[in-house]
Amino acid sequence: MIEALLLGAIQGLSEFLPISSSGHLALTMHVLGWRDPPLVMALVVHLGTLAAVVALYGRELVAAVVGGARLLVVAFKGPAAARELLSRDEGAALALWIAIATIPTGIIGLLLKDIVVHAAASPHIVGGLLALCGVMLLASRWIPNGQEGLTWWRATLVGFAQGLAVLPGLSRSGTTIVVGMALGLRREEAARFSFIASVPAIIGASILELDVRALTAAGDEGILYAVAGATALVVGYVSLRLLVGLVRRSGLWWFALYMLPLGIATVLFIR
Repeated sequence: MIEALLLGAIQGLSEFLPISSSGHLALTMHVLGWRDPPLVMALVVHLGTLAAVVALYGRELVAAVVGGARLLVVAFKGPAAARELLSRDEGAALALWIAIATIPTGIIGLLLKDIVVHAAASPHIVGGLLALCGVMLLASRWIPNGQEGLTWWRATLVGFAQGLAVLPGLSRSGTTIVVGMALGLRREEAARFSFIASVPAIIGASILELDVRALTAAGDEGILYAVAGATALVVGYVSLRLLVGLVRRSGLWWFALYMLPLGIATVLFIR
């Protein structure tokens, strides 16, 4: 039960705060000597944080689903009709940007799958990536608030950054928000798109990890999974609201004061 609470809390905090959930889970396993959490547990805590995104951005996600369906229908009428819909339907435009961002995310995630397993087992690699993430967060202090909106190439580059963030130690939220800001997006828009674009990535990763036999065998430990998932949801929602407020006030760089020392200490002292 203690492990379930800790794993849920770590996932909820680190999935949205720019401190790398995969990096912190890998370090927690290594330092405390725990075995890797069961596949079902990893799936449940990820779904808990997915529910947190839906709770905060539910309206935008519904608009994207409805707009995306309209776009698919209108696309058969030709490019002109699709462009006209995109110009007046924010939900359809958001659905398109999400789809564009998801393509490089999925390709890079699959290409790095084996590398991620090796990297997670090495505290030195995790520590180096944590420090690198800290440098990126620190650099965000000097990025001015942009005035640009999403375009196909901005969505593509954010998706590329999201794909690279499967590496343990690179924060998905931190990497994608900083890249979005560097591309000229408004701070709030960079944060909003970062979290909304994470939804298909989390769903896709969950489907790839899904093991029906493991789910069936996990019935006796259902209460532990429920506790971990609920903890990830509650802590994740609070963390998500906190980070959105910090990004709005240009406070993303504060996390560098944690990430840089943690990364350096991990490389120097953890074996």
